[in-house]
Amino acid sequence: MKTVFITSFHALISRNILQTSLLRELARDGIRVVLVVPDYKKSYFQEQFSASQVTVVGVSTNLSRRDIFFRKLTLALTPTRALTIKWRADFYVNRKFFPFVISSILSFFGRFSYALRMLRLLEAVLPGTSFFKDLLDQEKPDLIFLTDIQNELDVRLLKEAQAQGIRTVGMVRSWDNLTTKGFIRALPDRLVVHNEIMKDEAIQLNLMSGDHIDVVGVPHYDRYFQAMHDAELRQENQRLVFFHSFGFDAEKPLVLFTPIGDRYIRDNDLDSFVLRTLARLHCNVLVRFPPGDVVSLNIDKKQFPNIAFDDPGVSMWSGGRKLNEISRADDGLLIKELLYTQVVVTSYSTIVIDAAFFGKPTILISFDARDRSYPDSVRRYRDYEHFTAVEKSGAVKFAQSPDELMQYTLAYIKNPSRDGAERKKLAEKEAYRLDGNATERLAFVLRSFIKDKKERYAE
Repeated sequence: MKTVFITSFHALISRNILQTSLLRELARDGIRVVLVVPDYKKSYFQEQFSASQVTVVGVSTNLSRRDIFFRKLTLALTPTRALTIKWRADFYVNRKFFPFVISSILSFFGRFSYALRMLRLLEAVLPGTSFFKDLLDQEKPDLIFLTDIQNELDVRLLKEAQAQGIRTVGMVRSWDNLTTKGFIRALPDRLVVHNEIMKDEAIQLNLMSGDHIDVVGVPHYDRYFQAMHDAELRQENQRLVFFHSFGFDAEKPLVLFTPIGDRYIRDNDLDSFVLRTLARLHCNVLVRFPPGDVVSLNIDKKQFPNIAFDDPGVSMWSGGRKLNEISRADDGLLIKELLYTQVVVTSYSTIVIDAAFFGKPTILISFDARDRSYPDSVRRYRDYEHFTAVEKSGAVKFAQSPDELMQYTLAYIKNPSRDGAERKKLAEKEAYRLDGNATERLAFVLRSFIKDKKERYAE
């Protein structure tokens, strides 16, 4: 029986990969799966995913000084606009002068291919701890699927697998990672990405051969596709049950608001300001908190009977919200929220693509609650590479004032088909194919690569 390792070190992987049909498809092919997860989450993963052909192994997630050094070096070297803005904002807000100067110098050299080659050479020659050696010796996997190729623990496992001659498939976790998380330090035998945009970024930024990159789509969107075609979910009684569960008036339209969170705005007064603005509308407003971030809302809930809250995320361990896992129930509720809402209001998150996939009008917040300079403002995220592509699509509205937010929201409620063609094009561009078969394509890559001869990227 063939054995495949699948990593899940980032809190979104269980939703993005493991809650899809991938484990079942591999099991049908007689492939045994070993899930490699943080040791403190082992019991959770056993409860959620253990099966006859699925084993869960917990490992330490402590990072060495070497791991931290390479993470910082990689971020500083990567010459993307998003990271340049991030370093400047960090300097302005936190007055970190030395990191700003170093990153400015290194990002200049990062524009030249030799800098990336030197980074990978340094990664190869500087010794690291054989962290996974005993586990690999014990399980002897035929393939390792690294679900977040820029994660330090995935990189560490990749290096150990290469030392033992084990085949590897890596995946870029999210649509913004190649421009915000730094270079890919070590190359797997094959790379999986969501769309052609990410494929081009992998080629241009990471010196990869396009022949060794597979575009599969977004696996967890398969569940969304099925929900969109579920006749039962679209029945009126289901919508009424959903509205009543939040105490909403079913005769009023629903606005879904996803706050940006405290991590992205210093002294976060924006989310409260936006919510107060939306509360003035003759609508139901559902606030879905980001599962992994804290949101400060300075409002009295009793004053706003048309507002309700969804606080997703599973946490059975210490470490704060950033370690929250998204349960099947959490994701199922998000599906209903996107099905039944008329408008989505958000601030520079992947919910933009989720909403486009569901064909829902979306408004992005591009103003502040008070005067802020650009490095301290939410406006800076608009200039990140992945969001300039969204802006160019014409699929969403960028509200630059509270009045524009009100105006766009009412216009979309009145005419929900407005910008519909652009939304569909955006969804097709970011999710690759809107056919519900992304997981099947991913499984095909893993199955076929177990059988095919070992190949390496040519730089």
